[in-house]
Amino acid sequence: MQLNILGIRHHGVGSAINVKRRLEDIAPDCILIEGAPELMDSLEGVDLADFTPPLAIMGYNRDSLEQSIYYPFASFSPEWQGMLYTQKHNIDYRFADLPLKSLFGMSEDMDISQESPLEDIARLDGFESGDVWWEQYFEQGFYIDAKAHFEAVLVVMRTLRDSMKKSDIHNQRREAFMREEIRKAIRDGRENIVFICGAWHSPALEDYASTRKQDGLLMKKLPRKRVETTWIPWTNSRLSWQSGYGAGLSSPGWYGHLWDYPDDDGKQWLLSVAEQFRKKDLDISTAHIIETFNLADSLRQMRGLGRIGLSEMEEAIVSVMCMGETILLDFIGKELTIGHKMGIIPSGLPKLPIQKDFDSLIKSYRLQIREDEKIYKLDLRTPAGLKKSIFLHRLRVLDIGWGNMESSRSKGSFKEVWSLQWKPEMTLQIIDKGIWGNSIEIASENYILDIAKNSQETVEISNLIKQSLLAELFGCMDALIDRIEVLVSLSFDVGMLIQSLLPLMDISRYDDIRNTDKATLTSLIDGLLHKVIINLESACYGLDESLARDMFGYISGLNGAIVLMEDDELETLWIDTLYDISQESSVAYLIQGAISRILFDRQKIDDIEIETTMSRVLSIGEERIDSAYWIEGFLDGSAMILILDDTLWNILYIWLDGLDSDTFDEVLPIMRRTFSVYAPDIRKKLGEKAKGGISKTKKPISQSNDNIDDKSFDTTRAMDALEATIRILG
Repeated sequence: MQLNILGIRHHGVGSAINVKRRLEDIAPDCILIEGAPELMDSLEGVDLADFTPPLAIMGYNRDSLEQSIYYPFASFSPEWQGMLYTQKHNIDYRFADLPLKSLFGMSEDMDISQESPLEDIARLDGFESGDVWWEQYFEQGFYIDAKAHFEAVLVVMRTLRDSMKKSDIHNQRREAFMREEIRKAIRDGRENIVFICGAWHSPALEDYASTRKQDGLLMKKLPRKRVETTWIPWTNSRLSWQSGYGAGLSSPGWYGHLWDYPDDDGKQWLLSVAEQFRKKDLDISTAHIIETFNLADSLRQMRGLGRIGLSEMEEAIVSVMCMGETILLDFIGKELTIGHKMGIIPSGLPKLPIQKDFDSLIKSYRLQIREDEKIYKLDLRTPAGLKKSIFLHRLRVLDIGWGNMESSRSKGSFKEVWSLQWKPEMTLQIIDKGIWGNSIEIASENYILDIAKNSQETVEISNLIKQSLLAELFGCMDALIDRIEVLVSLSFDVGMLIQSLLPLMDISRYDDIRNTDKATLTSLIDGLLHKVIINLESACYGLDESLARDMFGYISGLNGAIVLMEDDELETLWIDTLYDISQESSVAYLIQGAISRILFDRQKIDDIEIETTMSRVLSIGEERIDSAYWIEGFLDGSAMILILDDTLWNILYIWLDGLDSDTFDEVLPIMRRTFSVYAPDIRKKLGEKAKGGISKTKKPISQSNDNIDDKSFDTTRAMDALEATIRILG
């Protein structure tokens, strides 16, 4: 009996080329491949010629859907080439590793990728990492004899394993199962066996004859879970993931090129790069390509490499084609180095659990998959309406763009209007989210928690809380609350805190419809609001125009949210805070104006006080540009006050009329911006009122003439004199 162990790197193009060559030389009667035996369930009766990599087989625990693992295959994966060989030559093949039924029941980490043991030897040889060392000697060294290649792999791995401590129990069990599969193949009468496995494991498989007893102990009394497997399309970007089965691959597009053009010395790659740049209207000539290649080859020689690698190629591209601009290399990285390739699987194959769950839910909720737009009006007061809403919000959490929520004419919180329109790519979006869980609910929770774990922004966490409540993902709430409390405790950015408050205040209005935890939400809102109130006054000092405009927007937004809350105690606290700020002259004029309008609308200040304030702000003692900003803040959102209140209108009219031409030109952009946001009918009324000049209905403070005899009074001459006096006095 002959056993040939082919130690490879998962997704290694050099490994794949040498596996293909070596299989042709050996002509085995059985091929064993590293991987769970349950993968064979998805391979039964399928013709791999009908598949287009990249692809993956997913295994999952039927009783605990959050447990799953992926086995990805690219066209240059050594395992894929081994599978193709067996079908082409009609020989026996098996996946031979720790079964998933045991793996899912074990307490060890399910990530079965192995930390690279090559770092020390790489540094001794002058390489920056074990991956780069392996790349140069074994993946780009595929021009050497295939037999010598795998013999060298065995020698290196034997040396490393002999010099390191005993491997962990997880890998010991895996290797025990691998050796047992070799013994099974021998018992089945196989005479010429090939085992394709990760290079690290290759020396451990040579001792299959002498380890039967200890292997039996390692395999004894392992748990047994119910497992299913299914095919799913994969993408180049997913091949770069450092999770699941096997190591991630940072440059699948480059590897795909090496597989398709094994004899390319780099020129073909540069032609592809030039083509991509030309699509972006960048001028890349033949001379650029030649010079880039020459520089890359010079780098190869300087570094003592046998072949131009991706690092040399990228450095030369940046220097010659990109003129030193690395941002253009990012474009090439996305388009070529990683690439957009997506696999295709034949129709009729089993679906992912998340797909099954999606299909079951839309059938239950009577939602239609259709190409044309379908409008659903949901009444959240009914169980059916609420369930549909929760489901559609969960899809939005997962960025599955089937449903868009539109504005409802109802002012209440109990109705939602959804527009649903199916597109083919949404199937892939569902499949793509299968990594987060095997049901829509589980995937939504895991997806949100992953975002929250890496977020440093209170606003983002606040929006996640809102999404979670709308989607009734209550399993996320404790973690989200803990996260936002940590971030809030470290933040004194009032604008950020206000932005964080708004989604929470909005969702708090739904407590009568949705099963929200009002006590927890109210506590969180109160804590954020009190921190805003404590710090708001100091946050309004010393702001330039840009920062003042931002704060102006935050205050206006928070004021609107507080109005909708309809909480008297909360409103009183807010108004008192704004009043205190309004008494501070050092606050930016834009903010002063906005606060004055809020206080006036809420009747915290009366007509006389607002007239006095406006007269002061527009007096000659104030900078004209500051006065314009105050007007912009005061009139934000509504100009009806000028139409209805003649006194305020006259104050503004006289101020504008009294500006000299240079000052008028300076404040004109601000005033135009102020009035441009109003509806056409409001602008028309203002224009008509402006044609009439100063209103005579209610005389302005500075124009009272009650004691003058009208019969002896020349109104025209008096107005001319008065306007001149007003300009002098401001």
